[in-house]
Amino acid sequence: MPSTVASFKMFVIVGAVATAALGQPANTPDSSYARLGELPKIEATTPPAAQIPADGEVQTLIISLADIESPDVGLSSTMSGAAFAPLDELSEPGTVLMTDQYFKRSDALRRLVALGPAALPALLASLDDKTPTKLTIHHKLDFGVMWFGNEIDSNPVHPVECRVLKGWRPKLPLNAEKDSVSTYTVKIGDVCFVAIGQIVGRSYSAVRYQPTACVVLSSPAENPKLAKAVRDIWSAPDARKMLLESLLTDYATQGIFNGSSLDGWIIASNLQAHAATRLLYYYPKETAELIGKRLTSLDVSQDLRASVNPLTRDSLDSSMAREVKNGVRETDFIGAVAWCDEPPILVALQSIREHSQDAEIRSAVQQHKQKP
Repeated sequence: MPSTVASFKMFVIVGAVATAALGQPANTPDSSYARLGELPKIEATTPPAAQIPADGEVQTLIISLADIESPDVGLSSTMSGAAFAPLDELSEPGTVLMTDQYFKRSDALRRLVALGPAALPALLASLDDKTPTKLTIHHKLDFGVMWFGNEIDSNPVHPVECRVLKGWRPKLPLNAEKDSVSTYTVKIGDVCFVAIGQIVGRSYSAVRYQPTACVVLSSPAENPKLAKAVRDIWSAPDARKMLLESLLTDYATQGIFNGSSLDGWIIASNLQAHAATRLLYYYPKETAELIGKRLTSLDVSQDLRASVNPLTRDSLDSSMAREVKNGVRETDFIGAVAWCDEPPILVALQSIREHSQDAEIRSAVQQHKQKP
């Protein structure tokens, strides 16, 4: 697939809620807003042919990451967000600086993420690769600061992440002059960090925008502790089996509703949606029936009657009540899988088309696009 160039203007989104909605950054594992439900019992089988690399292909792709010269999600000083490189429609901008955004996605990055578990071992081994890319980040404003924050996104109830990241804290610029940098050239290891995050369903950003006029760098190439943490979480003798188990853990993560808002709860919803995308992409035959049944079970009615919060007796927004009942934000979950052409998914999407009168849900279904 050819590289895609995206150009768009967006307004600055200020506040912790905007970044929390993407699950980024997670300062430390915390189960106060999520619990782990029952994990589906699924075994990994042979990967799709398109996900079996040719001899030497992965290493060649990693070397070619040095040619990257344009920003992208996870490599941008003007936005934060999440993405899944093989499917352009699943890019999710988060906090964005009001400016023209010109992104050109690397074909090598796209292919590495598409290979998924087959590429993971080599990507992990290359996290400390200091080979420079052609992408240099500059911070020339008279206000704001650019610093090495060393952030690492996580699932608050993922057992391995909880163990490895216990006590992990991103760095803050305590002294703007001492702790800041004005220029940074992205390294191959940094791009590998971003690719790993996209494969496993984490918003790993080597470069991201932080309001106001700040840039946060998280570089495993510069920080051995960050590289070690990522390796400790995702290294395994069988990468395909490990990734399946991790994605099923994310899929089974349930939000704890606070009774009045979706703050916190939305993180589990996002984990489920991101996991569903990757389960269908990397393990389509194993998981299509599971996710198809979940789609069919969603309440997608357009019930505008006010619900009542049993804890406070206050009225509850009807769409919020429906989302809490479903355990996931329906439009996000549907949009995360609407590209898939596996029969159980197509049947479930058709059922939603026929039974839902909700405009947002029907719009999410219409995003269906066959997997390249």
